[in-house]
Amino acid sequence: MAITPFKELEIGRQSQSICGRLLRKWQAKSFHQNGKIFSLDFLLLDQQSTLIQVTIPQYRAYRFRDDLHEEKVYNISEFQVDASYGKYKLTDHLHVIKFLDGTIINPIKETSPPIPNEMFRFRQYNELWTLAGTNHHLPDVVGELTKIQGSNLEDLSCDEKITLYLLLADGKNVRVMVWDACALEFRKLYATIVGKATILIITAVNPKSYGEIVKRR
Repeated sequence: MAITPFKELEIGRQSQSICGRLLRKWQAKSFHQNGKIFSLDFLLLDQQSTLIQVTIPQYRAYRFRDDLHEEKVYNISEFQVDASYGKYKLTDHLHVIKFLDGTIINPIKETSPPIPNEMFRFRQYNELWTLAGTNHHLPDVVGELTKIQGSNLEDLSCDEKITLYLLLADGKNVRVMVWDACALEFRKLYATIVGKATILIITAVNPKSYGEIVKRR
């Protein structure tokens, strides 16, 4: 079966086959149901550097979870294509892919030309300000870490909120608030970056505006 570029995917359950690199994988949780896990999601990138989100319902995720690994390349077929979600978008694609009971995944070594190892959707301050409070897109940010606020920063078991201050390339300052699993991960990094000039990449932030500061959640 011929490989379909992500840009050419059609809505429905037509016989379509794709090839892409798995960039990031996570469990999607419901904030309205005490963190209940409702799907396994990941981002997939193809040879044309097009990014698309893939979702697997929780009741189906156990069948695929152990076969999907970040940075690996896969051929995938027998899936469904739906319109993308109206909120909390992690890509600019108009569609999302949903796994079915009969979805087939096959790991491959590489492609020619190779698929990039990473892709980000960086946004500057003015773009973040436009998105603030809309819950529409969850972009990525990169900036110099200028200040850290939080308690128990050296306690690797603590998931209390941490506030990070970033200086963006356009000279604007933003606050990034992280907690739970993200706060745990940052505390693991803390000992290696404290007192050093550090550039941070933070993915999937939810811009919120407070006066002249754009806050991330």
